Amino acid sequence: MRRNHNLRKTVSDLQFLRSGNWLLVKSEETKCFFYPSKFFEEDRLTKKVSYEEDKIRDDDFSEIVYSPGYFHRTLKKDKMFRIYFSSRKLKNFPDFERERAKSRMNFAAKFSYRGKFFGRLLSASLDFDAGDEIVAGFPWFGAWGRDTMISVPGLLLYPGRIGKARTILEKASGHIRKGLLPNIFSTRREPACYNSADASLWFLWALSEYKKIAGFDSFLKSMKKTVIFVIENYIAGTDYGIKMDKDGLIRAFAPGFSLTWMDAVYKGRPFTPRPGKPVEIQALWINA
Repeated sequence: MRRNHNLRKTVSDLQFLRSGNWLLVKSEETKCFFYPSKFFEEDRLTKKVSYEEDKIRDDDFSEIVYSPGYFHRTLKKDKMFRIYFSSRKLKNFPDFERERAKSRMNFAAKFSYRGKFFGRLLSASLDFDAGDEIVAGFPWFGAWGRDTMISVPGLLLYPGRIGKARTILEKASGHIRKGLLPNIFSTRREPACYNSADASLWFLWALSEYKKIAGFDSFLKSMKKTVIFVIENYIAGTDYGIKMDKDGLIRAFAPGFSLTWMDAVYKGRPFTPRPGKPVEIQALWINA
């Protein structure tokens, strides 16, 4: 019940409740229902749990772990039982693997393709589909601007999911600030991060790919103001030192930030800051 990149320092936001035959653990950001098989309540707060590998890497390595109780079940040989975890109460208890496989087969059946390989690719694309956003790599990464825009053609446009592509692109356009698309989109608890020199340019590239597939339709026309807004901000200059130089190329640098895909930062120090005019930024700018 926490974000995967953050360790829990308090459990004051956690609630343990009973809801009919279901049990519920609820936090400020999310909730989890589970259907027990002989669940025994036992409030237990364990402090100072340490993770040795994180400690060796000099990362944050301790947190508070909370347990509302435990499950108990006596099993006979070759028998099994299930514990269901869900974001909502389930009316029945399906075979999730079978339902998942059936859903993916129905999805792939909507498309024309040659060979099983392309069917598998279509099915695998659903792993990154999170409704109105594309996750960069669940569970370690959520929705990232750069990753989303790079993925739109392959996951959505070329398979013919034009409506879905419009939804993703339109939502992304609403997050643009000062000509910048977020590097990481906002969540319920954390604001968006805009430290990216290329996310907006990838957005423009995705729109150009959209045009190749769907043509210059009404949706693309509705994006005209956003496209101009991005380009004007890059020319005039925006946050993180992103600005068109006298030679027509884009310069980008901000102390303590990595603004390209090589974005690892440790204790405020970028591993690969790449100040100046990174080559792929210029290619994307020329495309824009």
